[in-house]
Amino acid sequence: MKIMKNKGSSLIEVLVAATILATTLIAITGVIMYSIDRTAQVRHQEQASDLSENLMELFYKERATLGWYAFYEKMQSSSKFCAENESDPETAKLIACDEPEQIKIDETTFSRIANVSVDSSSQTVTVEVVTSWDAGRVGMREVSLKHQFRRIN
Repeated sequence: MKIMKNKGSSLIEVLVAATILATTLIAITGVIMYSIDRTAQVRHQEQASDLSENLMELFYKERATLGWYAFYEKMQSSSKFCAENESDPETAKLIACDEPEQIKIDETTFSRIANVSVDSSSQTVTVEVVTSWDAGRVGMREVSLKHQFRRIN
């Protein structure tokens, strides 16, 4: 009769299994954290794009309501513009400003300003809306939207 030895796990086998399990869990946690961080970055980029588009819409509105000559004259008055009463579309308008406006959404503060340049030789107005925010470890990020307005004959 043959005596069978009880086959159990040795301490080394347990340590190897625990190491593999720990490494796998750390990798999975890293992927999850990266995914959460990337989702937040994309959300902030979408919010910044919306803020830039909203300010550019005010330029389209001003151009349509004032007509070309009044719009052109207003754009010559300053090289930087911000929004006033943007939450109310009926009374929203462009105002000259020196510093970017600060807009807080959730826990993130966005800075937004429209840089305007007027070319008198071609009678064009170039508007670039820049919205920036601090993306934490990634650093400062920005979204830029540019449009050139021309007189239509």
